[in-house]
Amino acid sequence: GMKAFEEGVSPEDEAALSDMLSGTELDAVCSQGGAPRVLLDGRDVTDELRTQVIADMASRVSAQGVVRAWLLDRQRELARARDAILDGRDIGTQVFPDAEVKIYLTASAGVRAQRRMEQLCAAGRPAEYGDVLREVNERDERDMNRAVSPLRRAEDAYLIDSSDMTIGRGVEQMSRFYFVARSIVNVVLRLMYRPVVSGNPKLPDGPVILVSNHISNWDVVLMGSIVDRQIRFMAKKELFEFKPLHMLMDWLGAFPVDRGGADVSAIRTGLSILGEGGVIGIFPQGTRVKDDSSFEMAGGASMIALRSRAQIVPVHISGPYRLFRHVRIAFGAPFTPVGAGARINRELIDEVNAQVTERVLALRNAD
Repeated sequence: GMKAFEEGVSPEDEAALSDMLSGTELDAVCSQGGAPRVLLDGRDVTDELRTQVIADMASRVSAQGVVRAWLLDRQRELARARDAILDGRDIGTQVFPDAEVKIYLTASAGVRAQRRMEQLCAAGRPAEYGDVLREVNERDERDMNRAVSPLRRAEDAYLIDSSDMTIGRGVEQMSRFYFVARSIVNVVLRLMYRPVVSGNPKLPDGPVILVSNHISNWDVVLMGSIVDRQIRFMAKKELFEFKPLHMLMDWLGAFPVDRGGADVSAIRTGLSILGEGGVIGIFPQGTRVKDDSSFEMAGGASMIALRSRAQIVPVHISGPYRLFRHVRIAFGAPFTPVGAGARINRELIDEVNAQVTERVLALRNAD
C-alpha cells in the first residue's frame, strides 16, 4: 500500500501493481529486546505505515489477487526464517492455516477508532474521532467482502473481544499456554504439597508487583497456580542458558535478570510490563533462602515500584516443601509505597525496602 501510494499506482490497476511488485523487496528485522521493524526496499518504514492514509491504501490494494499472492509468499518466507508472531486479517485462514496458536482479536468499531485516534495523536498526527470511525467501518466492510482472502475468523481460533480490556488484560487473555498449564499444575500441587492460602490472592486491576521471600524453586509454580492473573517473573539469567528451560521460561512469560549487579535491561522490561498494566513477580533475595524467617528487600525492586507507581502485594511462603505436607502462602493487602512518583534517592529507596520487608515478615508472623 505504501509503495503504491508513493509511486501513484492505482489500487485497482492489477497490471501496474504487478509491475511494481516485481521490483519490490520486503523484510522484517528485530534487534535484541527491540520492537520489530519493517523494511521496504531496504528502507525502514515502520512508523510511516501507521498513518491512516497508508492503512487505507493497504486495505484497498490487498483486495487485488496479484497483491495477495505476492504477500503470501513473502509472509511465509519471513516466518520460515525465524519463530514469529504475525498479525493480519487473513493470517490464520490463508497465510498460516496450520499455525500452532490462532487468536482472533477484535473490539467494537467505536473502541478501535478511539484507540486509533489516541495512537495518531501520540505520534503527532491529530485526527477527529468521527473521521477515524468512518475509516474503520469502511475498511471493515471492504476487507470482509473482498473476493480474495476476506477477513473472517478461523474455525480453530480463540476469540478475544478486547473492547473492555486494558492492554495488560488482553495479553493475559492471549496467554493460553500459561493458564492451561496453571490449571494442570494447580491440581498436581494440591496433591503433592496441599497449599494453605491465607489473605486474598485476587489481584487488583492495573500494574501490580508481587514481592515474596524465596525458599524453593517451587515458589514460582506455587504463586503462579494460585494468583488469578498472569505473573511475569524476574528469573535469574542462568535459567535461560539451557535451551529447553529457556523455551519454558519464554512460554511462561518470564524474563532474565543478572543477579551480579544492577541489570538495567531487566528493570526496563519490568517497567514496560507494568506500563501496560501487567503483573511482575520478584524475589528480592536473589537466591533461595530456606529459612522462611529471613527476608530483606533489595533496592532494584523498590526502584521499579517507585518509578512505575504500581501497587505492591507482599507475599510470604512458609515451608519446607515436603510431599503430602502443607506448604503455606500468605498474601498481604495491596499498597502503593510511600514516595511513589517522587524524586528517587537512596533514602527513599531504603524507606521502601524497610516498608516492604516489614509487611512480608508480618505475614509470616500472622501464620
